Amino acid sequence: MPCFRTRCNALSSIWYTLIVIALQSYLIYLGVERYKLYNDMKWPTGGYPSAQLAVYSFLYVACLPLNVILFAVGIFKSGNIAGDNEKLADREQRTLECRPNRKGNKDGEYS
Repeated sequence: MPCFRTRCNALSSIWYTLIVIALQSYLIYLGVERYKLYNDMKWPTGGYPSAQLAVYSFLYVACLPLNVILFAVGIFKSGNIAGDNEKLADREQRTLECRPNRKGNKDGEYS
């Protein structure tokens, strides 16, 4: 049974992530308000940009799960050595380790 240990990144990486998430959330808020403005605007007859507004709203909705992924990868160690601010020689524990099972074969369990 695999066992996953969550370890946090360095404090500077966590602060950077929180600042970027706050900025990105504010920009998403501004985009939603602008969408409401565009939607309520009086457009000339036959000039309502429905396709453009659909693409605009789709792109803003796509930002929400990407924000969650950025939060998770920025706060917790993801196994990316460069992104986790680690050096190869300084690693204390392995992220992925192959241990021999009862038969002596390496089965690739997480440790």
